[in-house]
Amino acid sequence: MAGAIHRTARHHTTAGSKAVNAARAAATLGAPVLAIGPAGGASGRHLAGLASVEDFDSRWFDIAGSTRICTLIVSEDGDEETVVNEEGPTLGWPEWEGFLDLYERHVGGAEVVILSGSLPAGVPADAYGTLVERAGGRPVLLDGRGRELLDALPARPAWVHLNAGELALTFPGESDPRRSARELVALGARNVVLTDGAGPVLLAGASGAWRIVPPRVRPVKRIGCGDALVGALAAAVLGALPSFDGVDLVARAVAAASASAETEVPARLDPAV
Repeated sequence: MAGAIHRTARHHTTAGSKAVNAARAAATLGAPVLAIGPAGGASGRHLAGLASVEDFDSRWFDIAGSTRICTLIVSEDGDEETVVNEEGPTLGWPEWEGFLDLYERHVGGAEVVILSGSLPAGVPADAYGTLVERAGGRPVLLDGRGRELLDALPARPAWVHLNAGELALTFPGESDPRRSARELVALGARNVVLTDGAGPVLLAGASGAWRIVPPRVRPVKRIGCGDALVGALAAAVLGALPSFDGVDLVARAVAAASASAETEVPARLDPAV
């Protein structure tokens, strides 16, 4: 209830962001992961400390602004979620160039690259396109939205993921996700994965489109399930999840994302499920 004092039954404080969530899922499934990103202020130091106890390595580029904090409030029955995102920091041009240097120093050791989340203010509009190009032909999984995603498609990312809300922001007024998926492929995405909560997942590529129905679970929370899918997809591309073809690969990633809904920490899952 707005305007009232509320107390939580329990709480978790974890390293966050879409990219960190994806890293958590990939690492849980056995993939070796290095997460990198900008971080600043006391909250940035807290992020780095929290990330240091995760099952993956991380490197952070120091910025002048403060890393934003996201607060997720989930009802006891898991049916209602409220997300409060602080305004993120603005990166100056030298900070963008510094981060790009960090990225280029580490991307050479990667087999798969995940680019995820909204771009911070101050970076070039084509920042994602630059990062895809500088991945040097390695498979890139791009989880974004809107113009910043569309501008990156000529660089031909291997996989693009959007949820229903992100898809609506990217193609306002378009009601058919199949048309949107075909447009994303035509613009340069090699494969497109569209999710809509617990509903069917649409996989589309140059050779066709497939509908994948997630397993039924009893969700504790839903935030982070799309990130878990992206991380699991990266793990599958690496071979940490055995698969027979592209459709099976995505189906296994969908199953992992569903399993993450049964845990309270975003993108944390039991690989045995």
